Amino acid sequence: MEHKCAERRSLKACGAVSLAALLAGLGLCAWNSAEAAEAAEADEPAWQLRWGGAVASWPRFPGADKSRLMVLPLFEAQHRKGFFASSLRGVGWEFRLGELGRISVAGGFDARERRSKDDPRAKLLGEHKMRPALLVAADLQLGPAYLELNAVDRLRTRSREIDTGFGKYVSHYKEHGDGATVDLEVGLGLMRSERVQLRGGLRMAAMDSRFARNFYSVPAEVGKAMTPPLKPFQAGSGAMSAGLGLQAQVQLDKDWHFSARMMLDQLRGDAAASPLTQQRKQPSLMMSFSRAL
Repeated sequence: MEHKCAERRSLKACGAVSLAALLAGLGLCAWNSAEAAEAAEADEPAWQLRWGGAVASWPRFPGADKSRLMVLPLFEAQHRKGFFASSLRGVGWEFRLGELGRISVAGGFDARERRSKDDPRAKLLGEHKMRPALLVAADLQLGPAYLELNAVDRLRTRSREIDTGFGKYVSHYKEHGDGATVDLEVGLGLMRSERVQLRGGLRMAAMDSRFARNFYSVPAEVGKAMTPPLKPFQAGSGAMSAGLGLQAQVQLDKDWHFSARMMLDQLRGDAAASPLTQQRKQPSLMMSFSRAL
């Protein structure tokens, strides 16, 4: 009973964060004058299209000591009214806040996973693959400072039984979805010109009880079946990591654009204490080149 109550509280908390971000965006949108919005739209084409490619590196699974490197296609269509479709950002709606920034809500994918080919322990823990997700993002510019928020809720999947050799159990992440996380980055602009923008700041991330249980917990029956055996560990919601972030945007010419983002996070709390964690430092990198059509 206590577990179910905690699960409900976790779901409500995650929903509250996403709702708060959305309401804040709507409030700021209302604050901007209709005249300014119409003037900005009048100077833009109906659609903005970009294509290109991206290179990304991130941990093979949360807490991994090795990284995965991938080359990704990049295509993005953005309508001036707010609709967008992107190979990286998903499909959704963007609320523009003028000079203050933007807030978006989209359906897309979360690439974090734990596969047996990357971590043999996943055969007993249950694999967690790339999942469809609800994505809420905010990027606000407040003078020289900026605030960036990304909330990800991995969507529900079906349950399945796993036989550990010490008895069967239902893979717990399947009952209510894979879990949700919230990332917050706050920092300052380091350089800003017509062609180059550079900014950096402090990062913090939190996870709900579902994500903690799925990626950092060790059920007793699974721990006994592993070689060598692992002690049971129940991870809970709360702080997941803290670190540094650096972002660069470079307009190479009127058509070509380069962007890069580097993050170095240090796992905290139950994520750091989990026996499944191989390394607390979690580096990530993404670089992209794109051309306007």
